[in-house]
Amino acid sequence: MAGKRTGRALMGLLLLCSAAVFAQQAPAGTPSDIQQLRQTLLDQLRRLDALERKGAPVDFREVDALRAILSKTDQRIAALEATSGVSPSAPSREQGEVSLPSENVPAAPASAEVSPAVSGKKAWDSPIVPSFYGILKPRWGFSDRGQSEVGDSSSRLGLQMSYPFAGRFTTFAKIELGLNLASQNTVYISGGQHGPPQGKGKDPVYTRQGYGGISTPWGSLSVGKQYSAYYDVAGWTDQFMTFGGEASGAFGVADGGVAGTGRASQAVVYRLDKAWFHLAFQSQHRNIESHNSQWFCTAGGSARFDLGPTWSVGAAYNEVRDGVDKPEGIQAKSGDKAFIAGVKFTRGPWYGALDFADTRQHQKDDRGVWFDGHGAELAVRYTFNERWAILGGYNYLVPVGGYRGRFQTSYALLTATYAFHENMVFSGEFRFDDGRTAGGVRSFPTVFALGLDFGW
Repeated sequence: MAGKRTGRALMGLLLLCSAAVFAQQAPAGTPSDIQQLRQTLLDQLRRLDALERKGAPVDFREVDALRAILSKTDQRIAALEATSGVSPSAPSREQGEVSLPSENVPAAPASAEVSPAVSGKKAWDSPIVPSFYGILKPRWGFSDRGQSEVGDSSSRLGLQMSYPFAGRFTTFAKIELGLNLASQNTVYISGGQHGPPQGKGKDPVYTRQGYGGISTPWGSLSVGKQYSAYYDVAGWTDQFMTFGGEASGAFGVADGGVAGTGRASQAVVYRLDKAWFHLAFQSQHRNIESHNSQWFCTAGGSARFDLGPTWSVGAAYNEVRDGVDKPEGIQAKSGDKAFIAGVKFTRGPWYGALDFADTRQHQKDDRGVWFDGHGAELAVRYTFNERWAILGGYNYLVPVGGYRGRFQTSYALLTATYAFHENMVFSGEFRFDDGRTAGGVRSFPTVFALGLDFGW
């Protein structure tokens, strides 16, 4: 839905910019004409910033073309001011509208600064102002066993920036910190009359993403901790508000950073996005560790193809090349391999996605035993209007091969969402669980989670 609104907004922006360029044909302008043209320019600059910050699928070459049109409009305003005696007044930037940052789509670099061509400054004098965003996601859950718990679902704060140079090139960077809002933070009280250390808990802040790179006409290259090529496909079914994303293998252990299938750590990713096909290649580099002898420690990639405006298909593969038999801490597992294939459907108010994953030594059970597995995820969403939507789906993961145990992940999801505002969404999500531990005991109760996502 966000992509559809963004497409309509870009079309409207193109029409408005074209009208502004057409106005350049007039030989002169009155002060009121200049003021109107200047206001149009300012409005479109605000809208352009808002579109970029939304993280919707926008082609950055289109954005560059829009900025070029805005630059010509700005030059025309200056010429009219020179002939009409109106004092120059460069457009100022005010914060535009933003929507909730998407967890499920790898964020593209966004621009928050005035293009040097528009501001009239030299490129090296133009300030780079990062855009600040965040989303708070408190949750309150109730189980069929009479239990309740307060937590959060990946709350975060982030900064992102980009800067165009040399025509069709753009540098970009992003940092995103995860927040532990509801659980006990790591606090130690010790010494003197307070007695021994106590208060052990979770870290209050941790790194979700942190990368930088460059975008060119021939693709983009980014370096750091970032969403993986594998997640390009796995993210199609990771659409739910609180649960989900457990069977595809994207977040096999922790956030998938070590294996490189989720938010890959120490990764280099090349992406090429064209009209109907999208390619990505990825490697991870951590040779400073004693057990890593390969120049690149993991290798992977993805390919996605758009079959018209409705259907998309894709596949991804990732392989660990530097693992150890008994990993400890943040070490990778030897023999870790993951393959995923998926299909996505989008038409009108409907969205649907299905994927199948075949993994080797990529996930482990509640006893810490690594296993080969087959997993599948389904997600279906129907959007009634800008406020109401419902989602349904399923996660299923089962060990295969010589695994000894009864572990399995199996649960259905049913979600309803209501948007009080574009940046504030209330959700209620049922998780009907039939999963089992390695010993065959039901692993989780059926849970109903209430959530409020507040973003900016």
